[in-house]
Amino acid sequence: MDAFILCILYIALTIGIVLLVGKVCTISTTRLSPPAINVTISNNEDDIEGILRLLMLQNPGSDILIHNRDTNEETKKIVELLAKDYPQLQVLKDEQSSFAATAL
Repeated sequence: MDAFILCILYIALTIGIVLLVGKVCTISTTRLSPPAINVTISNNEDDIEGILRLLMLQNPGSDILIHNRDTNEETKKIVELLAKDYPQLQVLKDEQSSFAATAL
């Protein structure tokens, strides 16, 4: 009888260890999404496209949130055209843009 109980305990312990190792392996392979990048723009039509393309290249998979700060029409056009081609670029409307970042 003692051998039978001991055998059941070993089986239960083995199953518990296998389940625990499975959970640890699942946790260690879970990847977090990259953080979003906040960019405040202000009248940079000469440089804005290059800057945003460089940010996308250096941070693949990251969303880039663009905050307009009294931007002229030319800069807005450039940013909006890029945002149409690249879904990770998100141009925020003035009422959405409460983030205070350093302007490029």
